[in-house]
Amino acid sequence: MTDDAELAAEMAELAAALPETAHRIDPAVSLDYSPQSLQTVDEIITAWWPPRRGLFGKKPNIPDEETIAAIGAYAGEVIVRNLGGRWTMNEELDAAGVDVDGTVAFPFSKTFKRFANGEEDSLWSLYRVLDSGVLD
Repeated sequence: MTDDAELAAEMAELAAALPETAHRIDPAVSLDYSPQSLQTVDEIITAWWPPRRGLFGKKPNIPDEETIAAIGAYAGEVIVRNLGGRWTMNEELDAAGVDVDGTVAFPFSKTFKRFANGEEDSLWSLYRVLDSGVLD
């Protein structure tokens, strides 16, 4: 296997943890790798990790690295499966990304931003931007 093929297999395995875990926590949740399932993931993030109140306003409620990894891999897999992208490793940034027609997105970074910044950094919006070709 090539490095990208190994990365793709690793990401697919990591992504599979999210639908299984989400369904175990809430049997009504079904994540099927469709583009619309990213809206469900955004809703899960809002519901399961609401911002906390801090002394100076709301503070992000950021989960552990495993959770961010599973959500980021799932978001990347949705992009790969529906937009024909492929997983690639950016050696300079030491980060896995998804290449869609020459545009590389970083779903793990986007997932962290979703937790840190809220709905303005939704995973669904990342998908829509890549699908529209706005970044070309």
